[in-house]
Amino acid sequence: MTEFITESEAKAKAKDNATPINDLINPSDIEDNAEEWSDIDDETLEMELVESAEIILSESQQPFDSIVFDLAITFLQDDLTRAPMEDLAFDSMEKAVEKGYWPYSMDKWECREILEEMAQNHNWYWDCHSEAYNVVFGGIVEGMEPEE
Repeated sequence: MTEFITESEAKAKAKDNATPINDLINPSDIEDNAEEWSDIDDETLEMELVESAEIILSESQQPFDSIVFDLAITFLQDDLTRAPMEDLAFDSMEKAVEKGYWPYSMDKWECREILEEMAQNHNWYWDCHSEAYNVVFGGIVEGMEPEE
């Protein structure tokens, strides 16, 4: 089961789990004459951080892909319309959730479980995944900033 995580918690978790860039490379790996991170202009450093974060996320490294998944499920759940099951024309709660409804008789964990099971087979999941990816990506970039 996924963890219920907010956008700010996901970003903070990604930031906390990111490795600072100075643990990965030296300033001279970016610019030949750079001895300190302050010797590299902000734009060049930002490009390096973004490229490094893209590599980390493209390699599906833990815990980042779990954070993205958990946040995407949270976004999906937040987008569901709450309604009484008897007002919906579906024969099961699973079908109601699949069609964008969250029956009042279902608690948040039951709903999340259904969303997890069907998530990757539905296009609507990938929209939320993209949004969650961007949040986690931003956290990684922040967490990678050099420690001087």
